[in-house]
Amino acid sequence: MIPPRWPLHPPPLPGEALSSWLERTASAYDLPLTTLLEHNLGTAGRQVSKVKRAQHHDQLDTDPPALLLEVLHERSGVPVGQLRHMTIAGWTPWLLDTLDVEQAGTFNCFVRQDSVLFDHTMIAHGSDPVRWRPWLQSADGAERRQRACPLCAERPEHGLLLMAQLPIMLGCPEHGCLLQPAGLAVRHYPGAPDPEVTAVTEMVQAMDRRTHEGITTGQVTLPRRTVHVGVWFRLLRIVLDEVNTPTSFLRHKADKATLETIWARVERPVRAGQIRWAPYEALDWDRQAAMLEAAAMAMHLSSQGIIWARGTLGSLLSREPDRPVRSDPDPTVAWTNAVRDFNAWLLTIVDDRDASRQLLIQLSATNRTPEGYELTRQGLINSGLRAEHLPHWPGMNVMVLPDA
Repeated sequence: MIPPRWPLHPPPLPGEALSSWLERTASAYDLPLTTLLEHNLGTAGRQVSKVKRAQHHDQLDTDPPALLLEVLHERSGVPVGQLRHMTIAGWTPWLLDTLDVEQAGTFNCFVRQDSVLFDHTMIAHGSDPVRWRPWLQSADGAERRQRACPLCAERPEHGLLLMAQLPIMLGCPEHGCLLQPAGLAVRHYPGAPDPEVTAVTEMVQAMDRRTHEGITTGQVTLPRRTVHVGVWFRLLRIVLDEVNTPTSFLRHKADKATLETIWARVERPVRAGQIRWAPYEALDWDRQAAMLEAAAMAMHLSSQGIIWARGTLGSLLSREPDRPVRSDPDPTVAWTNAVRDFNAWLLTIVDDRDASRQLLIQLSATNRTPEGYELTRQGLINSGLRAEHLPHWPGMNVMVLPDA
């Protein structure tokens, strides 16, 4: 029998990770997360608690059992769909196509099907990585880092953003400060020194705010137009791959110059000093942070027209060019001239019976009632055409008076 609903269960915050919300719920009862899983959530909770304690957060935030979400719904009243969106699995196929690492062609489909900065037909790519998933390390990789904003951590109800646990955000979208390991972002005892707060650049802050906008609204506002959040995730991952492209892979000199300009602006070595190419997910955190800075700079330079994004999605990063409306000819003058020319032409067919009838047929082609037809006919008569040249609606019993 499932225990009754929890009397205390703080509501999930926008964009919060499932593990963070469960941590806050457990702390309301002075319980560790492991105890909440093992003794409060039945069989589903014990399935998660069997893995290593250090991996509880990874399993909860990646793809928790469906039964666990059902139990959490019964215990808290939070809809299952909302709980699902607090996990990475709830963001498929937008954040990533699938969680299956064995699916072939995933990298090429997600990252290289489109392009942003470069013309993908002018890039000599190497072999695709195997057992790859966007934003996630391999199945055998290390534990995912928990990161938090040191200013948000000062709030008693603070939680950890789901996307902040992935190498997809560099700073806090609200405060614009660098995310830090969760253990360093929190003041552990009264009188402890304040956590170090480092501001990110305006370009990085703009990029992170777009990601947060997509998470909370489902769409992202780009310089050209608003796009679905799934388009944004792919665009961002493509740019991260392009700023990581070895210069020897670029066949066009302009692309090489673009890549060098981007890295010179962030004041880092090209490709963060890498010698051999590796997918973004396989890099250490310092190099991933450098790639995020370069991606943010690339988007900024493209929006300012400093570099030209030549890829299939590159136009999304530049503003719509000004298209002046033609003022010549003036619409009012053009209409006046059209009316004048039409009236002058009517005078040329006053004595032409066939032309008058043909004009009536054309103007009344859409009329479906005798009233509408007769209204059109009378309008032509008022314009100067002869009534005897314009027949009445077929079948109408109209007496025609002889000419005087």
